[in-house]
Amino acid sequence: TINNSVVLMLADSNYLTIENGEAWTFRADVVCKQTAGLAGMAFYIVEGVLNRTGATTSMPAAATISNHHESDAGNMALTCTADDTNDSLNISWTSGVTANYEMVATVYLTKVEVSTS
Repeated sequence: TINNSVVLMLADSNYLTIENGEAWTFRADVVCKQTAGLAGMAFYIVEGVLNRTGATTSMPAAATISNHHESDAGNMALTCTADDTNDSLNISWTSGVTANYEMVATVYLTKVEVSTS
């Protein structure tokens, strides 16, 4: 992220896409570090469930975001939502300050798929 812009985290530049008839549980470990060796950093664990039935992708319950550390707690924010347009899981983060950050998430998925015919 550059200068407090919101960044959508993608898997190798692709959406984490859920197929019709699938339900996922997920856990993501997210870490952010300010570039140029500066002290800013954050660490989160995100857990939840994603469901797709027909053309509707949703989270039956809001994702749980555990904030383990934010070096600038008043300005940093992580969100996790269902993207019904792209049928995907969205994890977004913003620093809220004028600074550059690198971030990465490791996402663990467990899925079940049922026949849609």
